[in-house]
Amino acid sequence: MPVPFPALYLYPLNGCSHFSPFQIFIRDLKSYNGTFINGERLSQEGLESEPFGLKSNDIGELGIDIVGGDNKTIVYHKVAARVVCIFSEQDALVEKLPHRQSSL
Repeated sequence: MPVPFPALYLYPLNGCSHFSPFQIFIRDLKSYNGTFINGERLSQEGLESEPFGLKSNDIGELGIDIVGGDNKTIVYHKVAARVVCIFSEQDALVEKLPHRQSSL
């Protein structure tokens, strides 16, 4: 089931996720500012990417930071998140362990 991620300044539509029983996929839907996983852009500007399989602890980024006219101030921030894949109760318990938690 596709889940789109529309957002202002993520134009035209940055990402879309697809779920299968034990896998989550994301793809870039012809965005200008890109969809990135672990720092790698999924497709060139304006081109749709192939579905990319996500894993726990991947870092996903939608778009890029947009800098203002002073070339210093970020006026629009990219959206970034650490991926956590939970398919079972055991997965959920493992993710709660202190050594597994980290920040972006």
